Amino acid sequence: MPIPFRATVRLAAAMLLIGGLAACASDEGRGWTKAGIDPGQRAADSRQCKRDADDYALRRTHQPDRLDGGAADAMATNPMAQVDRAEAREAYRQYFAECMRAHGYARGGS
Repeated sequence: MPIPFRATVRLAAAMLLIGGLAACASDEGRGWTKAGIDPGQRAADSRQCKRDADDYALRRTHQPDRLDGGAADAMATNPMAQVDRAEAREAYRQYFAECMRAHGYARGGS
C-alpha cells in the first residue's frame, strides 16, 4: 500500500528536524565537565542526553497541521514550519543542558 503524500511530507519534515537537531549535537559532550569522569563516560552521557533531547524537541514542536502537503519543500517555505524548527532547536538546547546538569556536569572546559 503506498504512503499518502501528506504522510510522506510529514515524515520528511520530521526527518529534517531530527537531522537538524543531530547536527547541533555532534560535540560528544565537550564543554561539560564533571570531576572523576573520563571522556568515554562523558560521551556516553552526552549521547543519552542528546537522544532524550531529540525526542523531547520533536514531541514539543512537531505540528503536522502546519504542513500544507502541497509542496515537498513545505518546511522551507512555510513560515510557521520555520518557527517550528527554531523552537525545536531551542527546546533541544534547553533539554540537553538540563539533562547534563542532572547527570552532575557543569558547563565549562573541554
